[in-house]
Amino acid sequence: MKITIEQKEPFLIDLYITLPPEAFEKAHQRIINQYQKEVIIPGFRKGKAPHSAIEKKYAREIEEEVFERLTDEALESALEQEQIDAFYQPILREQELHEDRSLHLVFTVTLRPKVNVEPSDYSGIEVEVEERLYASEEMADDFFEMARHEFANEILIKDRGLMMGDEALITYEWQTEREDLYEIANADSDFATYFAVDRYYSHSLDEEDEGNEFLPGLSSQLLGMRPEEIREIEITFPEDFYEERLGGLTIPYRVTLHEISIKELPPIDDLLAVQINPHNPHSTVEQLREEVMMDLQNKFDEAFEEEINEAIKAKLALNIPLNLPSPLIVKTERALITDFVRSCKEDELSEEELQSELGDFLPTVNKIAIKTLKWIVIAQAIEEKEAFEPTVEEFDECFHEIAKDRDLSPSELLEEIAKNNEFDSIYAQAAERKVLKFIRSQAQIIERPRAVEK
Repeated sequence: MKITIEQKEPFLIDLYITLPPEAFEKAHQRIINQYQKEVIIPGFRKGKAPHSAIEKKYAREIEEEVFERLTDEALESALEQEQIDAFYQPILREQELHEDRSLHLVFTVTLRPKVNVEPSDYSGIEVEVEERLYASEEMADDFFEMARHEFANEILIKDRGLMMGDEALITYEWQTEREDLYEIANADSDFATYFAVDRYYSHSLDEEDEGNEFLPGLSSQLLGMRPEEIREIEITFPEDFYEERLGGLTIPYRVTLHEISIKELPPIDDLLAVQINPHNPHSTVEQLREEVMMDLQNKFDEAFEEEINEAIKAKLALNIPLNLPSPLIVKTERALITDFVRSCKEDELSEEELQSELGDFLPTVNKIAIKTLKWIVIAQAIEEKEAFEPTVEEFDECFHEIAKDRDLSPSELLEEIAKNNEFDSIYAQAAERKVLKFIRSQAQIIERPRAVEK
């Protein structure tokens, strides 16, 4: 086997491998022998069919398997022989079988950034997080109050005007002559919702929340309106409005009220408990409240642990100097964007919703990529320093957690992993969890008082 390395960038190489003709012939013979034991050819007993008959029927499959096996074996051997530490799975760029049956392969390999770690960098570190404040009773109360609104009866009101506390079904459009705003609305679907709605918009009139309304001060200007009434109003957007292009502007609107309704909230009783949890027709409020509090507690604990883990990763990034090459960051950014888009499509977002979500995500992707890369490189360095290897139990636990995160059954995840060749990735994640658990067991967690909201 002939190996040549060409340095492309500081952390990027092209790996050229040429296998002699006899390598292809030996692999070809091994695969045919394997097929001979397993396949059935009409007219021959199993295991007795001649190679010529097997090759005639399975020529394409045999050649594909020979290519795959030779390519995998050659790459593994070359990486080991040249002591190349690949950060990602190398990318096969060329695969050519010459007339003399020699096989030419070209891989692009991203090298792992080197980082020196010492136990003092990660053992017994101090990390700060905001103190945990868990108001279980209040959170359970909020849960049941939300459920009351979800299962409320809607009663139409026809004999009076709008009052605070009502639900108003409206349509609206602005009356401004600002051509620049029309141009923005035509180009930006999110911004266009401030311009007009051609579908009914359900607006809750809440005096306490009026300052946080989608159209600030809308509720007070609708008071007294009756169904099918049209009213001209003006909306003044605060200087610090979250849609900066509207900050400080006063825009006239024409609002049409189509319907008034009120919500009749059900009492918190066993009937509501069954509505919330229809799978248990014998559920009581007391039982459901206990389940809700336990579930909220578990979620709170998980969130707090995640906060601690993120604080540990941030502290390690400060303790351990690491320069990341730009190509590696760009590659990770692309992977993050691909995963984000796939997740949005799995959630069945429309193209318009996808573009809106992507617009919010893209400004953050560089920071996320750097943070992700630093942790992976540092975790792998600690894994090597401590000679960690995930146990079968740790791998199994990681496997089931990933299945849960992806909303897949274990068998579905196994099928997806096999399809995408993700076994190494799952093992790496299990190793990273082991490293994080080890550091967490030695870390000193300092809970600082939460800032008082003004």
